[in-house]
Amino acid sequence: MTVWWEKHTLRFNKPAGTSRGVLLTKPTYLIYAQIEGHTYIGECSLIPNLSIDSPKEIEKWLDVFQHMPHMLFEAELSVIDG
Repeated sequence: MTVWWEKHTLRFNKPAGTSRGVLLTKPTYLIYAQIEGHTYIGECSLIPNLSIDSPKEIEKWLDVFQHMPHMLFEAELSVIDG
């Protein structure tokens, strides 16, 4: 299994108002997992000043998951299993 991620900046066509101001852009992260010739894509998204996590914190954890992909799937399964 190979895992990697890419940061993208979404640009709004119209300003998006929130309780903490107006957004013109928003960061999002695409997470790719390649398993037995198939590529799967997930997304990790946050809203600046509203999300608990900062982009630097998200990127730190994505780097951890990239180098230990089994942790990503174990974390996901623990959420699904509740």
